[in-house]
Amino acid sequence: MRKDGSFFPLELSVSEATENNKKIFAGVLRDISERKATEMAIESANRERNLILNSAGEGIYGLDMEGKTTFVNPTACKMLGYTEEEILGKGQHATIHHSYPDGTPRLSYLRSI
Repeated sequence: MRKDGSFFPLELSVSEATENNKKIFAGVLRDISERKATEMAIESANRERNLILNSAGEGIYGLDMEGKTTFVNPTACKMLGYTEEEILGKGQHATIHHSYPDGTPRLSYLRSI
């Protein structure tokens, strides 16, 4: 609690030492208000994103710079015939556009780009 009576989140580190055959303890307090506020903002943004993704009637997915799926909504999973676990972290192109019906890889067009 602060001097003004307000509460704040803190992190406490305690060290033990012996001096003149007596145990002594030293504590370091860190105000982690900013960290907690940031964590709460991220959680709120994630909840909002999940509400939007889960209620959308369109298939939505996101990719990282390597083309791996970072998020996918239930509609996209249903449309593609995969579970979320089967898609997350996988290369999107290889997962969805892996080959033509005759088995020929679809990756060949990438060579010309």
